[in-house]
Amino acid sequence: MTMKALFEELGAPLNNPMWSWGAVREQDRTVVLRVWLDGTKKFSELGGKYYSWVSRADERDRSLGAAERRRHVNLIRDGYRAIMVMCIAEDDEAEVRTIREWDSRDLRVGGTLIEHNDELWLENVSRISIFDVKFTK
Repeated sequence: MTMKALFEELGAPLNNPMWSWGAVREQDRTVVLRVWLDGTKKFSELGGKYYSWVSRADERDRSLGAAERRRHVNLIRDGYRAIMVMCIAEDDEAEVRTIREWDSRDLRVGGTLIEHNDELWLENVSRISIFDVKFTK
């Protein structure tokens, strides 16, 4: 399954499979975000909870993906549910990353959105089967 097909199965089609960092499923106010495995870390000062990097807290990045991500972050702040697709980069050091693979069985349920060192991080509350998130019309 392609990433584009995954988002379509989830009922949140990507605006653009190349630069979109996520999508919205308006029917149940769910934001589905692509996040990086190497961008997930444990914050000991927050009770040892795991968080995934979401974006910079400022607006210096003017890319289409970053602008779309800011909109998604605002929806999460406004009460939309957050679901994360955990991705693994082809090259962790590349300036422009490509996805080598992603967790095709489980998604992460997002919780609290925090700002830490001018970056936004989303709490990894739990894992949920992709089949439990698929959208049925």
